[in-house]
Amino acid sequence: MNGRSILMAGGWLLAFSAGLAGTVFGQITEEDVAQVERLQSTLAEIADEVRPSVVAVRAHRRINLAAPENERSSTPSERDPGGLPIEQIVPSVGSGMVIDGAGLILTNEHVVHNADPADIECVVANGESYPVEGITTDPRSDLAVLRIEAENLKPVRLGDLSEVRQGYFAIVLGNPFGSAYEGSGRPSMSFGIISALGQVLTPQLDPLDQRYYGNLIQTDAPINPGNSGGPLLNIKGEVIGITTAISTRSGGSQGIGYAIAIDARTKDIISKLARGERVGYGYLGISLDLAGGGYGPAKGAATRQGAWIKEVSPDTPAAAANLRPGDCVVAFDGQPIVNGDHLIRQVGATPVGRQVSLSVIRDGRQIDVTISLASRDVPKGIHFEPDFAWRGLLLTETGSTARQRFPCLPEHAQGIVVVMVESGSEAEKVGFKPGQLIESVNQQRMGNLRPLRQFARTNSGPARITIAGVPPVELLLP
Repeated sequence: MNGRSILMAGGWLLAFSAGLAGTVFGQITEEDVAQVERLQSTLAEIADEVRPSVVAVRAHRRINLAAPENERSSTPSERDPGGLPIEQIVPSVGSGMVIDGAGLILTNEHVVHNADPADIECVVANGESYPVEGITTDPRSDLAVLRIEAENLKPVRLGDLSEVRQGYFAIVLGNPFGSAYEGSGRPSMSFGIISALGQVLTPQLDPLDQRYYGNLIQTDAPINPGNSGGPLLNIKGEVIGITTAISTRSGGSQGIGYAIAIDARTKDIISKLARGERVGYGYLGISLDLAGGGYGPAKGAATRQGAWIKEVSPDTPAAAANLRPGDCVVAFDGQPIVNGDHLIRQVGATPVGRQVSLSVIRDGRQIDVTISLASRDVPKGIHFEPDFAWRGLLLTETGSTARQRFPCLPEHAQGIVVVMVESGSEAEKVGFKPGQLIESVNQQRMGNLRPLRQFARTNSGPARITIAGVPPVELLLP
């Protein structure tokens, strides 16, 4: 390769990776080439390491054409009374990443939104295709965890957002335009930098505020349709974001892509979804001036930090605390608030019912109030796990079907219901009966079948099972 071609292909890499801005315009040395080759080798090693952890996701989503576009959802009927189709099945492709070697896949909720679990499949890097067996979603965060019956998958390594800076390298692996389906399942790779941190796109992506897109990472690494749900990596091969959206006029990458940041809250949501649990969000009852155009600096306020209240909804915790439009929240539970996005994320991550302190600036004076957070009304995610046969028991999760079959189940109880007991089994001998509600196994709470499946994979010895009741009953399965 001659000097000119190295300059064109690698000069900008030199400027970023080695700080050799002058080299771009001067003579290329062997050391310069060696530095680019080291970076090139690093990227290839990252591809080799992470590629087995990236999956392609394909779903068939049901769209209700009779509903307004922003309210379309699935419907059991495919035609209206006049015989016209009101439901359309739309193919959807996306990406995902392995977060547990036993078959848990993280992706975006919008990739599988309104798709029946039976209509979703994952293709792993070796080209094998697996139907989705279980799913738990959280539309508010646009995250979902899928479960496939696969063993010995390689999970990704999650990074630390606090170590990410503007200008750092960014790497994307995924399934752009469904390319992994057309090939062997191997993901595509693209490369760029971190363009910005802390971006907020909720007004653009979801004006109804059903989903919340805050604290996003912006990158110029090419992201295209089909990349949604895949990993955004740092130079160490760690996942620092989940690729989610692009700004484009062409329908493809134009150098402005966004990823949900892997921060502490995102990790907590992922853990809940992996356990099959619902994600809750705290709620104050205020609308904020995220653009900063109506309050604060525009009105000559002394501070440019804080969250400026635009509206206060009636009959909410904020109204009860006498918060007002024009107030500026500068601290939440003792933590200084930088802006509206920061406050929204802090409130959402706080458990419902907890009492918190707010420091508010009003007319130049600080006011401190105590508020008990309510629960935000968010779109309900789905959770599905098929019945599970284990040690002579057929088990299902609490839900409408189980309650219809066993009306004696407590109304709000969560757990695992015994559907059938195999005749002559050890389970029958120790006292298991249909309709019993399993609360825990070996003192591990069982809110649904997901943790029991995990337990069954790693434990073959005796299991001490607690059955709900007054008092609770313990049964020992040898």
